[in-house]
Amino acid sequence: MGLDACSYETSGSYNRGLKTGDTYLTQNTGTPTTSTTAWSQSYGYDNNLDYLTSASYGDSKPNASQTWTYDQAGNRKTDYTGSSWAYDNLNRMTASPGFTYTNDVLGNRTVMTPSTGTAGTYTWDCLNRMI
Repeated sequence: MGLDACSYETSGSYNRGLKTGDTYLTQNTGTPTTSTTAWSQSYGYDNNLDYLTSASYGDSKPNASQTWTYDQAGNRKTDYTGSSWAYDNLNRMTASPGFTYTNDVLGNRTVMTPSTGTAGTYTWDCLNRMI
């Protein structure tokens, strides 16, 4: 029988109640104890936006520790792979890992161009609905 023990930020200067950790436990003779095969997870957050900035899954699998950064508007800037995103001054995405984007004046995506392959186009009707 498995149990899950979670920890939350409930004190300190931020006291936001955000989940900061997670440990998988097993049941031995009625008393929960940490299993030797269990894993612990921990999470980090941006102090201003409360966005998830790091996760350590502790499971020894690829990408067990990941990080993310955000710009002042809350748009993702980078991820754990080193990939980055770009936005225009109206917070419309103009690039993400492997793609560039073109938007119309209303903010609708009109072209999505992969780094390799053929670009995809989008059209919109007079009521601003994708067609």
